[in-house]
Amino acid sequence: GEVLILKKSFPSWQAVICLVMITVGAWGYASHYPSAFDSNVLGWAVLYVCCISTDMLVVKEIVSNVELSSWGYVYYNNTLALLCYPVWLLVTGETVQVSSQGNAGPVIISAAIGLGISFFGLNTRKAYSATAFTVLGAACKFFSIIINTACWSRHAPLHAIPWLCVSLAGSILYHQAHLVKSPNRGSKLLPVS
Repeated sequence: GEVLILKKSFPSWQAVICLVMITVGAWGYASHYPSAFDSNVLGWAVLYVCCISTDMLVVKEIVSNVELSSWGYVYYNNTLALLCYPVWLLVTGETVQVSSQGNAGPVIISAAIGLGISFFGLNTRKAYSATAFTVLGAACKFFSIIINTACWSRHAPLHAIPWLCVSLAGSILYHQAHLVKSPNRGSKLLPVS
């Protein structure tokens, strides 16, 4: 998508190999679930990949071309979300739940955490390419799965974890293989990670 839509140069062969590693690791991980290759599940997976790819490219285009301060991106993003919130609050009937006694604290804490995630996410998206940000997100999911495996009885089978490690290795190697030209420093190459 970055090559065709954002007119970025094609990634190095090392970066392509790393992306293949991530894909093979994800495929191997998913193969340990009997329903993973059901046509309905595959349909939703393809839809998710299309949506997340579009999201990454659109947001990268916005943070690259719209000049805002670090907090400006956060205000822009959250203002757009806030425009939709009242509608969904009414449609889902959550008005009563949010306004009931004892729910204000968790909602405020959640909003503050969301603001922090928005700040770091949007500013990381500005610094990284769309693909590098997606790879970073995939690497972070690795830790969620490990925590899930340690804490709950319904988790990934242990023989699926090595495939997860293949994806994580691909993520780490991708960040080392992916170099970008810094527009502020001429042609000096800087590592993304």
